[in-house]
Amino acid sequence: MLASMKSLLRMICCCCVIFSSSCHKPLTDIPAPVTVKFAVPMQLSAILLHLAINEGFLDNHGITAEVSYYPSGKRALQEGLINGDAQVVSTADIPFILAIHEHHSITCLATLSFNDNVNGIIANRQKGINNISDLKGKRIGTQENSTVHHFHDSILPLYGIKLTDINTLFFKAETLPARLYRGEIDAFTMREPFLNQAKSLLGNDAISFKFPNDYIQYEVLLAKNQLLHDSPETVSNILKALADAEQYVRMHPQKALASFAKNIDMPEHAFAHDWQSYNAQLQFPQAALTLWEGQWQWEETLEEKNHVHTEPHEFMVLDYINEHFLKDLYPNKVSVIAHE
Repeated sequence: MLASMKSLLRMICCCCVIFSSSCHKPLTDIPAPVTVKFAVPMQLSAILLHLAINEGFLDNHGITAEVSYYPSGKRALQEGLINGDAQVVSTADIPFILAIHEHHSITCLATLSFNDNVNGIIANRQKGINNISDLKGKRIGTQENSTVHHFHDSILPLYGIKLTDINTLFFKAETLPARLYRGEIDAFTMREPFLNQAKSLLGNDAISFKFPNDYIQYEVLLAKNQLLHDSPETVSNILKALADAEQYVRMHPQKALASFAKNIDMPEHAFAHDWQSYNAQLQFPQAALTLWEGQWQWEETLEEKNHVHTEPHEFMVLDYINEHFLKDLYPNKVSVIAHE
């Protein structure tokens, strides 16, 4: 009987040793987080990337984010990704199209949102502006070579205002509200948070114009080609984190907006109206390519207007997109057929 008890105890001890060794793997077997440098614009269209960073979704997929923030997507792309050491950026589509014209080594991996009412024009009533037609002959500021610049050039002719009928002036986005308040310009074309900042400065003298359904734009996720080549698994994990952020928006829309507003130190109400119509979705739609082809033509026209003597470029966007990373993870999110 005693011998049987000792034998049983030895078996239990052996099992405990085996179980213990299987549960406590050496720390070297646990993969270290991958650090990725992000250039992030402080704009609502980039909310999925903000949430992926702020709410820990990147951390959950083994990505440690080093983040630099910029006033606009154009600046994030130009200063952070092209001229800086960032590896991933979120920007609206026009800066992406302009970067293709300059043959930068970047790839579009997905779109992050789309909207048809994000941009607007704000003016000072003291300058005799009470209707959109009153903008004729006025000084209107905007950010050059950006989505709001394309919006500016596209929307005003739709409402009977030729670009030759106004004086378009170009400034950095963050300076526009103060310039309007000081009287250096009579109006400006922009988006939030800059429209709301101008309203706060001008008070009852502010008048704004919005154009729902007249202009569609996409936010795009761009990465340096080197990242795709060196670490494709990291690219996939970034997309997984953004999909988690999209799910968070669907389940907790107000918490998502609050997280974004807090991150850029702005009140939620500044974005409440735009948020109602925002489509924060990780996808890659064929419709985006059709839109970008038209934007490509605008850039060609802009070069002619600025007397840049180059041969017309063929539509090269297809060489700067890679939908396969997203399609491998979420086939239903991709309708692009360019590379079939």
